Amino acid sequence: VTTISVDTGESVADLVTVLAAKTIAKAANVAVTIDDAISAIQANTIAKLTAGVVTATVADASASYLNSTLKDAKATDALTLTVIGTTATAADLNALDAKTKEVITVKATKIEGTLADLNKVFVDVVTSAHFDTTSTNIKNVNITDKTVTVAQVNAITSETTGVVTATVAAATAATL
Repeated sequence: VTTISVDTGESVADLVTVLAAKTIAKAANVAVTIDDAISAIQANTIAKLTAGVVTATVADASASYLNSTLKDAKATDALTLTVIGTTATAADLNALDAKTKEVITVKATKIEGTLADLNKVFVDVVTSAHFDTTSTNIKNVNITDKTVTVAQVNAITSETTGVVTATVAAATAATL
């Protein structure tokens, strides 16, 4: 067995049984495709049982929950993830980016983190393309560094409609 598909309405539990069975001949890198949405726990269990690509839509959850639960997911997996909740840390979002090759939809109402982590989510040309941060749910972005420059804050504000909170380094009035 090199590919397994679970169609709408079929049992994910049966898939796990097949992947875990020692008596069924299968490749170590079985590719798995699941049509129905599954939980993060189910996605992680499947990812742990195969080195192949896991393709699935994972139930919406907070960034911290998805990040801690999907510990066996790989960057080659095609997991469709939507981050919801009150606060998502940019560090959790960046860690999730290493667990799927799909764009991660961010609908949390607040994103916070260091400037470096926030830049990966909003600004960096390579990594920011991995996140859909266009949701109007994002109301606040909090930069946790002690001080940042006006230019650094402007780079973040140009990429979100949310209110950006930061401690800005002293500058001339014209810069502010």
